[in-house]
Amino acid sequence: AVQNATVGAAGTRLGPAPEDLAMVLWLFAGMMGAMAVYWVVYTVALGATTFAVSEIYVGRTVTIPYVYGRMRGRVGALVLLLLLIALRLGALCLLGAMAIGLSMGLGRLGGIAGPIVAVLATLLIGLALVGVVMLMMLRYGVAVPALVLEGLSPGRAIQRSVDLTRGRLGRVFLLVLCSTLVTYAALMLFQGPFIGLALYVGFETAQGSWLNIIGAVSGTIGATLTTPFMIIGLALIYYDARIREEGFDLELTLAALDGADPARV
Repeated sequence: AVQNATVGAAGTRLGPAPEDLAMVLWLFAGMMGAMAVYWVVYTVALGATTFAVSEIYVGRTVTIPYVYGRMRGRVGALVLLLLLIALRLGALCLLGAMAIGLSMGLGRLGGIAGPIVAVLATLLIGLALVGVVMLMMLRYGVAVPALVLEGLSPGRAIQRSVDLTRGRLGRVFLLVLCSTLVTYAALMLFQGPFIGLALYVGFETAQGSWLNIIGAVSGTIGATLTTPFMIIGLALIYYDARIREEGFDLELTLAALDGADPARV
């Protein structure tokens, strides 16, 4: 008799059933959709927080509906900005991975000393890649405030960030480092106890699964409470750079006297 393609002679399944593949595809599509929604929501919140900090900085009273209303027409440009930055960093990482692969391939052809040279070259390329990626991220640190507050295009906002962070990369690095440490400390505080309890009762148990879910939700709350620290700090660095380099405080004073919008100065 003709056997099912997914079942062996002894009745053992040789591969996933079509309904299993369909479920996996639906789960993957749902995950991609959820990530896209999260990306857009995060982008809007990032821009609105930046704009709120700028309004408070110039002495205006802000409300949540007001700052989110001011984001109309800027969401698409902000998404494109973050996408351009991600593509640049991704291309750099791809080139680094290709260089590491090439060094490892050449190491196999170098005799006895080849593997040693390949390992050393891989470490050097990896360290250089990490350094360059970090440098690029620091240089792009105030691209979001530049786009949101000056109405620049994504490409010009990136170049504007490079100009404003010149000579201030150390301050940006310290801000990112401190805010990251605060975020991870909050994750440990909010999520750590639930992970510990889940480890105690066993991750494979029903109680462990529920503790993992509660811990993930609690950790997300902790990250949500601490993530704005970096956004606020970058907005303040942006204003400090403009004040020191361009006399922006005088422009703000004149704009306030004329009744102009300080965010567009």
